[in-house]
Amino acid sequence: MKARTYIFIYLSGIIFFSCKNNSSRIILSGNISQDVTKLLTAGDLEIQIMDSLVQTPRESALADRMQKAVEHNSEWYSEWAAHYHQLQVLPYHPNFGLNESEYNELMEMKLNKTLASSATYKIKILNMENHLQLNTGGSIPYLDNLKFNTKDNTVSMDNYTLHFTDTLFIANENHGLKSMWKGYVWRYDEPAINDTANDGLNTKHYSITLGQLYKTGNTLLIFSKLEDTDGERTLNLEKAFILKKD
Repeated sequence: MKARTYIFIYLSGIIFFSCKNNSSRIILSGNISQDVTKLLTAGDLEIQIMDSLVQTPRESALADRMQKAVEHNSEWYSEWAAHYHQLQVLPYHPNFGLNESEYNELMEMKLNKTLASSATYKIKILNMENHLQLNTGGSIPYLDNLKFNTKDNTVSMDNYTLHFTDTLFIANENHGLKSMWKGYVWRYDEPAINDTANDGLNTKHYSITLGQLYKTGNTLLIFSKLEDTDGERTLNLEKAFILKKD
């Protein structure tokens, strides 16, 4: 059963922990240009959008009760969520419509959620000189503007250049993808220095994560595009994708 994602459970939660882990199943060598070429093999691929949550009947029943209670107390909930916006899980309150034991049970299930595919498309990876580009034929428009430059190790997203910033080693399966994985991260931040305390400041935070799942060997792509205007979130696009050889 699939259900709604509550606003306090974010896609970024699939990256709960990171630490070094070695596995002979992983083809990634640490040579980023070579690894990107392996992860984005030129030709036809199948891409799955991993943005649905799998729920048990118990989780669905608790979630529905909580959703109704939150809708009934919407003004309170907005203030409560804003006050604790930095926490991954909101503190318990009776206004959630559950007792504390039920709420903790639901949050435990949410934190151990399983992501499922909501849609599958056929795409192409175009291998041009020093560039690998996704071509979804318009099925996923924001991915059609994505180019990986294997010469200077950057990623182009629209008219912005994302620079390599980190290597991730996810050494557990306690997240939506249910597999250990390793990957690389490219980012673009505007302004470059985080100074969001100033009124009227507009910010952009774009990132691309490309990696490989240990269990299946499939390629993982995480697309994130966040924008704030005058302190308000005006764009919140975060999606995880799994790419398979067609």
